[in-house]
Amino acid sequence: MPSVRSFIKPAGPAVEAPAGQEASYVVRGAMLECECGSNPNLLNLPTCHGAYIQGQPLMNVADSKPVVNIPATFGVCEALDAPCEPQVNMEWMNGKADVLIDGKPVLTSDSYIMCMKHANGVIYIADDGQKKE
Repeated sequence: MPSVRSFIKPAGPAVEAPAGQEASYVVRGAMLECECGSNPNLLNLPTCHGAYIQGQPLMNVADSKPVVNIPATFGVCEALDAPCEPQVNMEWMNGKADVLIDGKPVLTSDSYIMCMKHANGVIYIADDGQKKE
């Protein structure tokens, strides 16, 4: 999987993985990018849910809290020419609804979340964080 994927923001509330790629499960340390931000950053999970893939803790759609899970900055917000400090007040979209962790859908590589600071502020999973062997 490339380190950065190109998403097309659709008119409806869904962002899909590029054609030919299957969504994968997201683990602690996944690489996030904001469409408006200048720098990527890492997704955090301070307390594990007790579910693992290849020894790495899986995340769910509720792992969307600013600063706790989503980093405080993505560098410079190119849309606002100011620090890219995401404001998020929702759960991740496009979780895998048929796989639950702590009662919430598991987070997948085609999940995304909206930043409330700018209409183009889509935060997405650039890399699922799984160690490739």
